[in-house]
Amino acid sequence: MRSGVHRALAAVAVVVFAVAVVGAQRPVEAASSASTVVGATVPSAITLGNQCHAKVAWSLGQVLPGSATTTATGANVCRFTWASTNDSSMLRIHQADRTGDAMQGQSSTFTTPIGSGPGSAIDGKGSAFVALTRWSGTSYQRSSDSGATFATIAEPGQFQSVSVVDGSNAWRTGMTGTQVTSTLGSGTPTWTNTAAALPASCTFPADISAVSASTAWVMCSDHAYRTADTGATWSDSGNIVSNGSRIEAVSSSTAYAVAYGVVRRSTNSNVSWTTLGSALSGKWVVDVSATPGVATSAWAVDSGGAVYRTANTGTAWTALPAIAEPPQALSIEALSTTSAIVGGYNGKMYFTTDSGVTWNRWRSPLNGRIARIAAIDASHVGVVGNSGAAFATTNGGSTWTNVVPGARDAASDADATDSQTILTSDAAGKVQLSTNGGSTWTAFDTGMGMVAVNGVALHASGTGTSDLQLFAVGNSGSMAVSRDGGSSWSQPTSGTAQDLWDIDVRSDGVALAVGAAGTILRSVDWGATWTTVANTGASLLQVELHPSGVAIAVGAGGVVRRSTDSGATWSTRTSGTTEELLDVSMPSSSVVYAAGYNTLLKSIDGGATWTVSSGPGTTGFARVAAASESTVWVFISEGYGWDPNWVSRSTDGGATWSTPLSANFTEILSPIALDTGTVLMPGEGGGMRVTSPAPTIANYSAGAWAGGTSRFGVCVQALGGSAAAGSFTVDGGTCTINDADPWYAVPTTPTKIGMMASAGTGSVDLVWGMRASSSGTPGEYTAGVAVTAVAPNA
Repeated sequence: MRSGVHRALAAVAVVVFAVAVVGAQRPVEAASSASTVVGATVPSAITLGNQCHAKVAWSLGQVLPGSATTTATGANVCRFTWASTNDSSMLRIHQADRTGDAMQGQSSTFTTPIGSGPGSAIDGKGSAFVALTRWSGTSYQRSSDSGATFATIAEPGQFQSVSVVDGSNAWRTGMTGTQVTSTLGSGTPTWTNTAAALPASCTFPADISAVSASTAWVMCSDHAYRTADTGATWSDSGNIVSNGSRIEAVSSSTAYAVAYGVVRRSTNSNVSWTTLGSALSGKWVVDVSATPGVATSAWAVDSGGAVYRTANTGTAWTALPAIAEPPQALSIEALSTTSAIVGGYNGKMYFTTDSGVTWNRWRSPLNGRIARIAAIDASHVGVVGNSGAAFATTNGGSTWTNVVPGARDAASDADATDSQTILTSDAAGKVQLSTNGGSTWTAFDTGMGMVAVNGVALHASGTGTSDLQLFAVGNSGSMAVSRDGGSSWSQPTSGTAQDLWDIDVRSDGVALAVGAAGTILRSVDWGATWTTVANTGASLLQVELHPSGVAIAVGAGGVVRRSTDSGATWSTRTSGTTEELLDVSMPSSSVVYAAGYNTLLKSIDGGATWTVSSGPGTTGFARVAAASESTVWVFISEGYGWDPNWVSRSTDGGATWSTPLSANFTEILSPIALDTGTVLMPGEGGGMRVTSPAPTIANYSAGAWAGGTSRFGVCVQALGGSAAAGSFTVDGGTCTINDADPWYAVPTTPTKIGMMASAGTGSVDLVWGMRASSSGTPGEYTAGVAVTAVAPNA
C-alpha cells in the first residue's frame, strides 16, 4: 500500500561463505558454513527468496596456496529472487559487518567493550532494607518504610555483604573493612569501623550475619569470625570450610556456614564446628536460612532446587516435596517454620506457606541469577541479581520497585545483525541496544511492565537504526515489538500466561516463541498476531528457525522438538540426554548443535537424530554458537572464577577442541558466532566480550586473480525475470577466475546489483571467488554478505 511517506524496505538475507586455506604440508578438511536469513517490515508488497542454501553455492571448500576457485555456476548457482507486486524495486549487496575486509579468519584474542556490572547484596528487618552495590565504591540504597521507597545514600566504599538487625542497627563487611551503624533510620546513617579489624589473613570477606547491635558472624575464605562486643575483639574458627560463601547466625552462640556444598554448624560461639550430614549428605547445598524467632528451625536449598528443613538446629534434616519446575537454586529465605522463598537462575522464585507441600511461582523482574533474597515478612521482600540489579515488593510480588535505577541484569538472550548492532534482554521490561559493537548501550522500555525480558530477536530492514525491528518476550506470556529501532513499541497478545523464554524471527515474517510447559507460539505477520501450536510437555528454553523451514526447540530434561514446516507442526525427537538444554545453534539446514551443563549434542540430519558429543573435556559448558557446520564454540555459562577453559572452539565439527582465548570470568549467557572471526559474548550484568579481528583476506581489486595477494570477490553471472543490471556489469557466462570477467569487491555499504522499473519478479545469480596467496595464513575464513530487497527503486 502506497502512502505519502513511503519507506518500503523489505527482507534481508545474510549469507556466510566459508573457505579453508591450507598449507601444502598441513592439509585440513574443507570448511563449511551455512545461510541464515534475517528480515524486516514490508510496507510495500515485496519478498526476497534466497536460493543459496546448497553447500556448492556458498562453500569454496579447500583452497591450496597459490590457487583459486569459485562457488557453483549454472543450475546450482547462488540465486536471489525478489518480487514487488505494486512498486519498482532493487536488490542491494554489502558486507554484513561493513569492516572493509572481505573474509576473516579465526581469532585468539578478544576485547571487552563493556564489563559486567558489580554484584549486589540486600538485607532487611523491621522497617528497614539496605541494598549494596558491591565493589563499586559509590553508594547504597536504604529504605525506612519496609521497601516502599528507597533513598540513595552517597557513601563510597567496597562492601560485599550487609546484615540489618532492626530499623536502627546494621552491619556490613567487605574490602573496605567491617562497619556498624546505630543510625540506620536517620537521613544519612553514620557508619563506623569496628574497633578491631578482621585479621590480615582475611582478604575477602564474603558474608556477614548479625544477631544484635553487638554480635555478628563473618565468613571469610576458609574461616568464620565472631564478635560479641561490637567488633572490639574477634574470635577465629580456624580453617573450617573451603572458600566459604554464606554464614547464617541463629543466635550469639550458634551459626551455620556454607561452602562448596558443605554445611557446617557451631553451637559454642565459634569454638568448634561440625559437618551436618544425613539428608544433606551428597547434596550441593548453596544456602541455609534460620527461621526468625525460632532458634531450632532452619531451611536449606541445594543447587538443584531441592529444599530441606530442620527442627533441631540442623542435627536432622527433612527433604521437602519437590518443586514442580525446580530452579537452579542460589538462595533461600525462611519466613516461618512453614514458609520460605527460594530463588535461583533465570529470575525464578518459588514460595511455600505449607512446609513445602505446595510451591507457588513468584515472577520477579529479574532474568538472571537471584543471588540473594531478604524478607521482612511474606509481603515485604527484596531480591538482588548477580550484577547490580535489585528490586523490592511490598505486596508479595504483585508489583515491584526498582531499587537501583540504571543497573542492568543479565543479557540472558541476545541477537545481532552484524558485529556492531546487538540487542540483549534485561530486567523490568527493558531491552538494551548497541550500535557500536557493545561499547555503549541504549535501554528501551518495551511497555511489557515490570517483568523479566527473557528472549529477544533483531532484524535490520535498512541501513539505519530507525529501520531496525526489535522483538522481546518475557514472563507471563508478555511480548513487545518495535518497528522503528526502539522508539515506539506495541504489545501483541500472545494468548498464553506461560513464561516465554525465547523468540526467533525469519525474513518472511514467520516468528516462533517458546516457553514454559512446552509452549510454542507461531506468527506469520512479523509478530503482530500469534497462534498456539503446542502447550504441553517440558519447558522449552531456546528455539531457532532456519530459512529452509527446519526449526529446533530445546529445553528441560533434554527435550528436543523439531518442525520441518516453519513451526506449523512439531515432533519430539530423542536427544540422548536428560540434562537441561539451554542453547541451540543451527549453522545449516542439516547440522545443528545443542548444549547444556556438561552436555553437547550434534545432529547432521536437521535435528531428526542426535549424537551426544564428548565436548571439549572441561566442566561447566552450557552455551553453544556455531559459525559454520565445522566451526563451533562452547562456553561455560554457570561457572565461577578465572578459568582458561571458559571458552573452547572446534574447527572440525567437534572432533577436537582448543582453548583459543585467554583466561577470563566464565559467565557467558548468549553467544553469537557471526563468523569465525567475530563472536559476540554477552553475559551477566550486561557485560560484553567480542573476539578481535583475526587474519583477513582482502577484497577483490582489478588484476587480483593474477596477483600474489589473497583476495575474495563476487561476480554477477546472470539476471532473470524482469531484473535489469545495477552497479555491477553482468558476466553473461560462468564467472571464471579471470580478470577479464566482471569481478567486484563486496562493498561495505549497500550497492545496487539488480533493479526493476515496475512491479514484477526478478533474480540475480551470484558467483563467489577466492584466491589464496602462496604465503597466506592457513586456517578457515568466512565472509558474511547481506543481500537486501528494497522498494521503491531509487
